[in-house]
Amino acid sequence: MRSRITKILSAALIIGVPLIVILISVRSGELSASLEALKKASPVYILLGLGCYFGYILGNTLSLMASLHSQGYKLPLIEAIITSLVGQYYSNITPSASGGQPMQIYRMHKNGVPVGVATSATVMHFIAYQIMITILATVFGTAYWRYIYEHLGRYWFILLVGYLINALSGVGVMMLSCTRRPVRYVLDKVVKIGAKLHLVKNPDALRDKFSATHDMFYDSMRVMLHRKRNIVEQMLICALQ
Repeated sequence: MRSRITKILSAALIIGVPLIVILISVRSGELSASLEALKKASPVYILLGLGCYFGYILGNTLSLMASLHSQGYKLPLIEAIITSLVGQYYSNITPSASGGQPMQIYRMHKNGVPVGVATSATVMHFIAYQIMITILATVFGTAYWRYIYEHLGRYWFILLVGYLINALSGVGVMMLSCTRRPVRYVLDKVVKIGAKLHLVKNPDALRDKFSATHDMFYDSMRVMLHRKRNIVEQMLICALQ
C-alpha cells in the first residue's frame, strides 16, 4: 500500500509540475513568445543547442559510470543515461537544484549500488565540475577581462563573488568528503533531533545505519581521490560538459 502511494505521488509530481509550468507560461504569454522565437531561429542553431544539451547529459552519464566502475560496480549505459536525465529533471524542479543528486543516488541504489558508493559518485562529479568551471573561468576571465569590465562596469564584483562561491563550494565539499568527524557530528545531531521530535523510533539503529553508509562513502571517496587516472577522467569529462 505504501509503495503504491509513493508511485502515485511520484507520477503526480512528474506529470503535475510540467503541466503547472505550461499553464503559467500560457497565461503569461511566455509560451507563445518562445514558440515565435523558435520559428524565427535557425534550425542549425536549434540542433547545436540540442547537441550541447545531450552532450551535457552524456558527460554526466560517463562520469557516473567511470566512478562506479572504479569501485567495481557496473551501471548499464541505458540505465546511466536515465539516471542522468532523472537528476537533470529533479534539479530543474527543485529549489537551488537540490533534488537532482538525491534522486540519482536513489536510482542507482535501486540498481544495486550501495548508497555510500552512489553518493561518492555524485559528489566526485560535483567536485570535478566545480573545479573545472573555476579553471575555465580563471582562464577566460583573465583573457577577456577588458570585455567583462566594459559590459559590467562597476558591477564586476558580482561576478567575482560568484566566482569565489563556486571555487569555495568545490573545495569545501572535497574537504568535508575527506574528514569523518564533522559529518559524523552533524549526522549524530540529526538523529538526536529526530528522536526528540519523535520522528525516529530507534535512534541507535538509525545512527548505526548512517555510520555504516558514511564509512562506505568516506572509503569510496578516498579510493577515487587517490587514483590519478580517475581524477583525470572526471576533469576531462567535466571539461566536455
